[in-house]
Amino acid sequence: MRTWSTSSRASSSRWPEAAPLVAFIILVALAFDFINGFHDAANSIATVVSTRVLTPMQAVAWAAVFNFVAAFGFGVNVAKTVGKGVVDAPVVDQWVILGGLTGAIVWNLITWYSGIPSSSSHALIGGFSGAAVAKAGWGALVPSGLVKIAAFIVLAPVMGMLLGFTLMVITLWTFRGFRPSRVDWIFRRLQLVSAAFYSLGHGTNDAQKTMGIIAILLFSTGHLGPEFYVPFWVVLAAHAALGLGTLAGGWRIVKTMGMGLTKLRPIGGFCAETAGAVMLIGTAVGGIPVSTTHTITGSIIGVGATQRLSAVRWGLAGRIVWPAARMKAQRRAVHTVLGWLALAVLAPLGLALAWLPERTGLWVGARLGDLAWAALPRRRAVALENLARAFPERSATELARIGSGSFRHLGMNFIEFCVFFFRPPARLLSRVSVEGVPNMEAADALGRGMLLLTAHYGNWELLAASHALTRFPLSVVMRPLDSPLFDPILERFRLRSRVELITKRRALPDIVDALRRGRMVGILLDQNASRREGVFVPFFGVPASTSKGMALIALRTGAPVLPVFIRRRPDGRHVVDAGPPVPVPPDGDVVAFTRAFNEAIEAAIRRAPEQWFWLHRRWKTRPREKAA
Repeated sequence: MRTWSTSSRASSSRWPEAAPLVAFIILVALAFDFINGFHDAANSIATVVSTRVLTPMQAVAWAAVFNFVAAFGFGVNVAKTVGKGVVDAPVVDQWVILGGLTGAIVWNLITWYSGIPSSSSHALIGGFSGAAVAKAGWGALVPSGLVKIAAFIVLAPVMGMLLGFTLMVITLWTFRGFRPSRVDWIFRRLQLVSAAFYSLGHGTNDAQKTMGIIAILLFSTGHLGPEFYVPFWVVLAAHAALGLGTLAGGWRIVKTMGMGLTKLRPIGGFCAETAGAVMLIGTAVGGIPVSTTHTITGSIIGVGATQRLSAVRWGLAGRIVWPAARMKAQRRAVHTVLGWLALAVLAPLGLALAWLPERTGLWVGARLGDLAWAALPRRRAVALENLARAFPERSATELARIGSGSFRHLGMNFIEFCVFFFRPPARLLSRVSVEGVPNMEAADALGRGMLLLTAHYGNWELLAASHALTRFPLSVVMRPLDSPLFDPILERFRLRSRVELITKRRALPDIVDALRRGRMVGILLDQNASRREGVFVPFFGVPASTSKGMALIALRTGAPVLPVFIRRRPDGRHVVDAGPPVPVPPDGDVVAFTRAFNEAIEAAIRRAPEQWFWLHRRWKTRPREKAA
């Protein structure tokens, strides 16, 4: 027998007593909407960021505006479905809603930290349903509404994929006679429109789910009277919370959506966003709550599949739709807490350091380096071991001087990192001069792009940003940091300088593609390589395993390899030196070519040894006979 057959709504004479609790739950619902903003709304900017049409901050602001504008045009059909079509209305009370919201918020935070683009919509509906089942059993659910929602868990990404594929094919056929540069120029502008269109769809679909929860709360407590409807102030509050959450960011998921699934160009970003927007607005008008994450995932996959099926990482796509298959929250919990504590200290510290006068900031950075030299004995030992191997003829006192100088240099790099991150990039770039531009122009004239050989020397992050002082676009091969919390911070730093990031996992095809488009591709070649990836060539007279990838790419594509390094001068300014291309061995010997690369890096380091990253175990991989 259903125990809720009589209405459980609070009588009008009692609702003032529950008002504080109702107000609290409304705030929790808006908090969910805010978290949904920086969790899900990142999907609406992923493509426009990955194609470099907008910077992350510009794209976030763009999406936030249109998330809010969506409040004024698409009705509340989804809100009515969530409010009346998921759980039997008489079952709902304040505690059911609070339990559902709490579960959804916790799940969103876990998946946001883990970088998994899971669905906030399904988290909310699942939490709401689970709380109702806990109160009154399975009979509390509305099967027809849940079946419709469950069906579109599968249909939304499939329809998005088909629509994205079709749109991409039509667009490619329409513009088949245009030059690639002209197509790129056109769709960089059109993608602003498609990104706004998608944000409208996202805003109207996702914000309505929170509206439905708040409306059923007000209805169940007697605040709406006998008829269920969605008050306009609820509409505005939900869209405002979603827009503010979007402004709070969501870069970790942007990285997965915009760079992990497939490589996007502006034409592909336009098609993916347009397909996703059509799906979201269509389902919103039909009152069907769908996952914006799954929809844009399907659209991106459809666009990528027009190149070739292998252009899509299908395993990652499957894990987005069924994220529980890869959750590792238990073992990452400790790292999460420690990472957030460190960030809570470093963020305000970095902001304060960024506003120090130039000379004072560098002095503070040097002192931080002295502190690290004294407080990190294991890293100090690694640096001294490397120095002894590189400079066996020098005394222990001289090696200690170089080692401590290296730590001081890293401290000054940290201060400059804060300046670049928290203040306009032009402020730090004004301290940089570029030499050897004619060498770049001569290499560019060959029409094969150019490979930049560099190292963890000087302020190498500033070196990447310094491409803005030339007319040549830059792509950089990057390896994710070991810390998943600080990795997106470093990527934001790099994207502020408008470099194109190439992940190491997909490096080869992306490097070849960048060279074909006439770009510079920077590769840090001074790190230890595995035996499978590297060859042993001398580095400071000692065999060091060095990646042979750069030599192989240069020989395959004919792209010249220019040694480019940045060095800090005694006055605190920086000079970028672009040397002439490294000569290609007549017989195309990969080992000889790689040896020449190491010689170029070594020559730069010998010029200012305290500016190299001696903390890295450069000679960790040893030749088999030496290791034995």
